[in-house]
This record gives sequence, C-alpha cells and structure tokens, in this order.
Amino acid sequence: MKRAIVLSGGGAKGAYEIGVWKALRKLHIKYDIVTGTSVGALNGVFLVQNDYLKAKKLWNNINFELIFDNKVLERFNNAKNTKDLILMFGTNLIKQGGMDVHNLENLVNVNFNHRKFFKSKKDYGIVTFNSTKLKPCILKKKDLTKDNLKDYVIASASCFPFFKMKEIEEDKYMDGGFYDNLPINLAIEMNADEIIAIDLKAPGIIRPIPRQYKDKVTYIKPHNNLGHFLNFNKEQSKKNIKFGYNDTLKVFNKLDGIHYTFKKNQIKKLSKKYQDIFFKNLENALNNDKKKILIDSIITDLTRARIFGIKEKDLDKIFLETLEYAAKSFDINETKIYNYKTFNRRLIKAFISYKDTKLNMSIDTLKSKKYNNFENSKKIILKFSKLLDKSNTKDISNLAISYPKEFLSSIYLKTISR
Repeated sequence: MKRAIVLSGGGAKGAYEIGVWKALRKLHIKYDIVTGTSVGALNGVFLVQNDYLKAKKLWNNINFELIFDNKVLERFNNAKNTKDLILMFGTNLIKQGGMDVHNLENLVNVNFNHRKFFKSKKDYGIVTFNSTKLKPCILKKKDLTKDNLKDYVIASASCFPFFKMKEIEEDKYMDGGFYDNLPINLAIEMNADEIIAIDLKAPGIIRPIPRQYKDKVTYIKPHNNLGHFLNFNKEQSKKNIKFGYNDTLKVFNKLDGIHYTFKKNQIKKLSKKYQDIFFKNLENALNNDKKKILIDSIITDLTRARIFGIKEKDLDKIFLETLEYAAKSFDINETKIYNYKTFNRRLIKAFISYKDTKLNMSIDTLKSKKYNNFENSKKIILKFSKLLDKSNTKDISNLAISYPKEFLSSIYLKTISR
C-alpha cells in the first residue's frame, strides 16, 4: 500500500500546504510518494527531505525581499491593494517579460539538501510545461539529478506571465499549472494506492482522474481566504499555515467547523443548547400571516431545502452557517480553535462593542438593496437586532428575504445573548 501526497500550485498560498503537513505529522500519517506543481513542487522537495522545520521557518519569514530584488520590493511597498499588485507584475511583464526570480533560485539553493533528497526513500514527481515545444514536461525522481533538480523546480514555479520563463538547455519552461495544477494522475502513474491531495484553489488546469480512483483520493481544500497568490506576506503566510492545519484535522474528523474551527463535539453541544431556541426565535420574529412562506424563502435562499419537513442535518447546516457568518461579520479570529463558550463570548463582546454605533440606514434604503454586500453585513445585522428589540415584525418580514444571512445572524445573536 503506497500513499501519495499531491501538492497543487498556488504561489503565496503555498504556506497552507505546510500547515497540512503539520497536521499529517500530528496524525502520524506516513507517505511514500510526493507529487507537486509550481509551489507544490517546491514544498514537495521539503516533504521528500523530511525537512518540516526548515520549510516552516521559510514560510514563517516569507516576503517579497526574499524572492525579488530591491527595486521590486520598493514598488511592492507602494502597492495599496491587489489591483496595484497586479499592475506591478504587469509592468514587469511589458518591460522585462516577467519578474526575475534570481532571489528565489538562491533561496532554493540554500534550502534544498541534495543528499537528503536523493537518499530519501520517498519518491517524487514534478510537472512543468515546455513552452518551446508546447508540451508538458513530467519528471520523476529517477529523471532528476543534483544539477537539474533546482532548475526544474524553478521551471515548475515560473508562473508566466507574472514571472520570467525558466530556460533549461535552450528550451523555455513555465508553470506546471498550464498543464496540471494538481498532479493526481502523476501519483497514480507512480503506483499510489491512496492519495491525499491539497488543492489551493489557485489559477491553473486540473486534469480529470480515472473514475476508479475517485474514492481513493482525500481532498484538503481551504475554506478561508488565503490572500492573493502573488502576495508574499509573512503575516498572511502564518495564518495560512494555521488554516492548513485546522482544515486537515477537520477532514480527518479530529476538529469541527467549516470557516471556523471547533474542538471535537463542541458544535454538537452548541446545537443541543441553542438550536431549538434559535428556530423558535426565528418563527417569533416574523409576521404571523406570512411566517411559513417567509421562513421557507429565507432557508431556500441558503440551502435549497424547505424548513418544514427538512432533515435534521439540514437544520444543523443552517445553524452552523449562521453562527459562522455572524462571527465573520464581526471579525472574530478565524485561525483559532474554539470551544463553543469562548466562541460565543467573543462574538457577543464584539457585537456589544459595535452596538452603540449610529446607523444612517433607513428601511427604504435597505429595501433598495443598496447595502447588499458583505462589507455592510455588520451594519445590517445591527439594524435587524434593533428591529428585533422593537418587535418590529412587519419591517423585519419585508427585509428578511433580501438579507437572509444577516437576518439569521441577528437571530443567533439574540439567542445566545439571553
């Protein structure tokens, strides 16, 4: 029985894969094969070398200065948002054919240990794309040497047009994501019987796998925002390591939650204590004449299921989605591992501190859906909460369908506050 770890490309999102590795180590999950594309190819070398601490240190300290030259760093420091960041890369594409990755090559030289890599019993596969011959280049450990390992890893990670293409023996190579950003098929070809695939949800082609292998693949994917794949920022990187760790333990049923993370069985305890009260408060908040129709519409908008007669697990899902949406709206830390009491305390504290905010938000403006975006979710939740305090069921009923997540969040806050 051979197990493979498959690492997708994703640029600066790659720290997430180190968090996954941390969780796999905690779970004592061994592996025999590593395949990777782009940043996954780079991280894959660390997995083959079994150099977890070195990989963690690298990602904990990642920044533009480590990867690019000082002129690029200067422009990055002046970038105000993602648009500016893209423009910065675009300017280098026009002037130089992409960003120079000389510093990245030096970083690879310092961190790769050829003795450990080739001595390791773990097999390795890498995907890049030969743009000169317009065909993929798929290499296994037996095809690599001390002299060309670094070159092909850099080639796999050369995300053209943002980075310059890598030249090897007169051919030019670019990011393996142009052919297969999640090389599960390569792991199958290398005789993997079981596969753990980390998909960073970054731009790139993902090739379909044979139907008979679908049940043999365990996918680990981020549910939180990992930042832009071009934004090499150590603070975001540290968060991404935590997200990777948390998500992996959820996949293997050691922790609970979706966007937030709870100790095992804490959501079950939370639901047992508050779920019935939550749905009772939901019914009480709405106009009696339209209650069933309104609840049906609100829930349908979120889950495509009917509130009356739907299965208990659907109610659980609605309840969990609601409390997580409320927490996200009030900027509760997404990287922590919570018990439900701590989670609720932090949410209530954030809500109370915001409750005195003056709102210039009329019912008529809300009806026009002018505020229908996540940036205003906190304001809308507060507006619903004030309407609930006044028992203003008519206005609540008129607005609930337009803002179902905010409405249900206000019901949740009411439920746990009393």
